[in-house]
Amino acid sequence: MISMKNRIGIINFSDFRLGDILINRNFYRSISHFHKKELVIFSKNISPIEETLKYDNLSFISVKNDFRKGFRQIHDYVKFLNQIKKNNIKIIYVLDDNLRPILFSFFSGINELYGFGFGIQKIFLTNKKHLKKKIIKKNKHYILENFLSILNIPFSKETIKINKNINIPENNNIFINLDSSSELKNWGDENFFKLIKKINSVKKKNFIINCLNYKTKIFDYLNDENISFKDVSHLSISDLFNSINNCDFSITNDTGPSHISIALAKKTFIIFLENNKFNYKYSEFMYPIIVDKEYKDINKVYNKIKGEVNI
Repeated sequence: MISMKNRIGIINFSDFRLGDILINRNFYRSISHFHKKELVIFSKNISPIEETLKYDNLSFISVKNDFRKGFRQIHDYVKFLNQIKKNNIKIIYVLDDNLRPILFSFFSGINELYGFGFGIQKIFLTNKKHLKKKIIKKNKHYILENFLSILNIPFSKETIKINKNINIPENNNIFINLDSSSELKNWGDENFFKLIKKINSVKKKNFIINCLNYKTKIFDYLNDENISFKDVSHLSISDLFNSINNCDFSITNDTGPSHISIALAKKTFIIFLENNKFNYKYSEFMYPIIVDKEYKDINKVYNKIKGEVNI
């Protein structure tokens, strides 16, 4: 039973991005279940949080605060104080190494403040145990797991279950995500097209393709080859969840929709370029394939995928 007497605050600068929300969702759930209280998640953009976390068994509200620098931080600090009072927040977790939200929280009059404990942060935090320096260079998921561990908060991993038949026999749909947040995470349209063509030559498939962030000619190429596909680039987050949920597996660049696929317990083959420092594995449904930017041997990628799924 969730207590409404007071709430727990969560601050994470990166959680306005879809991928980060999905990576962090199990940490939010773990903290909420540990305290048996509703969460207040502070974010720069509340819409993706509300659309993404609605699938979890999680009681939360999201509020907007930018925690800006300079003179603007005075406005945001006053706003923050009102948010703390309105939501009766007594405990705050800062899942970030940024000092500003820690200072905001410390001077807001809350009872307990928990953070990683990097550098000067230690002075303001309630928790006396801090993450070791060697952990700082690790990936965010690893840092958060260790953070919960030293606070003796059980970490539970759960996938998202949508009320549809997610195990459709002979599912012929493959999700392809071309989106990328930077060139360091983009394998390229030409490589994806050659891989799609290779898969389709073995057995005809229906490719569900997402590409919102940049122009691509891949749809023209697929039409020329008479390959079956559906463009889902402009779907809402909720509709994208449903589309991926109806696919057998996913092949994707490292960005938000790849983490939707992982959260839905789909085998997700993520193409990581060698210079992408975030090429870590945090889920059993995540299958990293590390390649060079100019990697042209499609057969090697194809064989890695074929080794895990029935193409």
